[in-house]
Amino acid sequence: MKRQLSITVSTHPKPKFNVNLSALRRHYYLDQYVIIAPGRNNRPHGFTNLATPHVVVNAACPFCLDGEPTILAVPNLEHWRVRVVANAYPAVSLTNPNAYGAMEVVIESPDHTQEFSSLSVSHIETILRVYTERIASLSILPGIRYVLAFKNDGPLAGTSVTHTHSQIMALPLMPPRIEAEHVALSSYQDKHGTCAVCDLGCWEVEQNQRLITADSELLTIAPYASTHPYEAWFITKRHTTRLADLTAGELRRLATSLKYVTERLDRDLISFNFFVQEALPGDNHHLIIKLEPRVPMFYGGGEMATGIIINTIAPETVPHWYNETI
Repeated sequence: MKRQLSITVSTHPKPKFNVNLSALRRHYYLDQYVIIAPGRNNRPHGFTNLATPHVVVNAACPFCLDGEPTILAVPNLEHWRVRVVANAYPAVSLTNPNAYGAMEVVIESPDHTQEFSSLSVSHIETILRVYTERIASLSILPGIRYVLAFKNDGPLAGTSVTHTHSQIMALPLMPPRIEAEHVALSSYQDKHGTCAVCDLGCWEVEQNQRLITADSELLTIAPYASTHPYEAWFITKRHTTRLADLTAGELRRLATSLKYVTERLDRDLISFNFFVQEALPGDNHHLIIKLEPRVPMFYGGGEMATGIIINTIAPETVPHWYNETI
């Protein structure tokens, strides 16, 4: 068969993973390892209450005050659902040759009290369309090589303003982590003539152990070698390379699945980040949206020295956690 991922692939599902035993796992296509160690959840802890709930504070919210010039408003400026402004405190800017780039803020709702997960599916679709438009616009700026759409949600995810928002960042270089994925995916495609992400999607369907949601258009999986507890990847079944490639049905399924997963995280006050990983210009690599919950966890000396992360939540248990009834 064509599937030649780094994991052991067979035409039959593997035996169910023993969630009480540790396992060393390799990433699907990167030279990256993780130890899934559920038993370490039983360690004694001298510190408690490390999680902080999402706090809604309305005083002097910069996104409520409408102080920044509007780059884009959808559907229009008077009655907008989603609005884009320049980042008032950018790490990079088009006027700084020492840190060249651009940073924009996507204000996801005029309502300060809304969470991303409480927005309607159609509203989240609008946000995804705005990502598409801003990525396209920033990508053609002189000197820009990579554009990223990402979201920080919750105090442990790097959020500084509680009003629901996400960000677009344009950089003059290819980030090393993105470059490493590009090289690995290209190598896989050259060697096997297939897309590694399409193949891992097929493999996960065969395994049927880590599927959070699955339908004819989209898979949401808990990755086999997850580095974060409750991590989720969103992958179209059809080979797509960019958000702009998605059909109306695929976009709706993606919005629906994002809402479903983030609702569950918000229910337990878990902060999270997600980011849109598109194919690079000229490449044919598969689009992935990666969501990484920020469950309080701190790397020890072994992890810092080796780069091998220890994840105490077995990915095989994650679908059941997401699918728990409220």
